[in-house]
Formats: sequence, C-alpha cells, structure tokens
Amino acid sequence: MKVNDLLARRKRNFKISTNSIHKYNYRCQAELSILSWIETWYNKRSIHSTLGYKTINEIETEMYNQNVAS
Repeated sequence: MKVNDLLARRKRNFKISTNSIHKYNYRCQAELSILSWIETWYNKRSIHSTLGYKTINEIETEMYNQNVAS
C-alpha cells in the first residue's frame, strides 16, 4: 500500500469520527480538541507496526497481565 493511500484512509477516518464541526475561538482550544481525539479514539484503535501490529490497549493489557503474573 502506498503512503498516499494510507494518508487518505486516515484522513477519511478522521472525518468519519468527528460528528460535528467545531469552531474555536483560540488555537489552543483546537489543539486540545485534536489531542483529545488522538488519545481517546485514534491511538486506542490504530495498530502499530513497532508493537507487532497490535493496538496500544492490547499492549497495555499484556504488560499488566505479565506484571500481575510475576
């Protein structure tokens, strides 16, 4: 898959996941909204090649289970 295809898919995912258009009075409000979206939606659902194609939640669960078992 080409890089442009990946970027287009991620852009489409962002559009789908935002249900309404927000108008912000300040840039910092927009930045906080974007960071919140990344942390609550994108990072929790996207897989990462450096993590063995698992989500962050899957890795955190595995790490927790390993700590509990030891």
